[in-house]
Amino acid sequence: MRLAVVSLLFMLSTPLIGREPLTADQVGRFVAAAEEVLAAVPPDGREGLAHNLLSREEALAAAARHGFGETEWRQVGLRVMAAHKAARLGDLPEGKGGLERKLASMPSLSSSERDDLLTVLSMAERDRKLRAEEAAPDQVAVAPYLDRLDGLADQARP
Repeated sequence: MRLAVVSLLFMLSTPLIGREPLTADQVGRFVAAAEEVLAAVPPDGREGLAHNLLSREEALAAAARHGFGETEWRQVGLRVMAAHKAARLGDLPEGKGGLERKLASMPSLSSSERDDLLTVLSMAERDRKLRAEEAAPDQVAVAPYLDRLDGLADQARP
């Protein structure tokens, strides 16, 4: 099981080498198209929207109106969301040390359970740092849109 988790984390963490950073134009068009989609979907119809925004028919139509082809829409969307997430995860006040202290103070955990959780926590922290490094070039273009992306994320949640 642990090998499967490590393998999955490795595959998901593989950097995308040789790509150009997102431009402010790409991010602005993505945000505008996503806002357009959310405005057209009633609040009671937004369940799962956060997970399938990039492939919904109405999103693809909005993407086309904002100059995106289907492939570019998905690529830009994934990168915008990754840069947004990396920026916000960097804002978390409680880092790995705080979680380690909480685990140490949980008497219901055995020593081996605590060690396993600390291993997973360390792997997750390495993954978070790698993702933040990968998203760093895109964060320059995404930074002016963070508040709007926060709003989109809040609206897309069920």
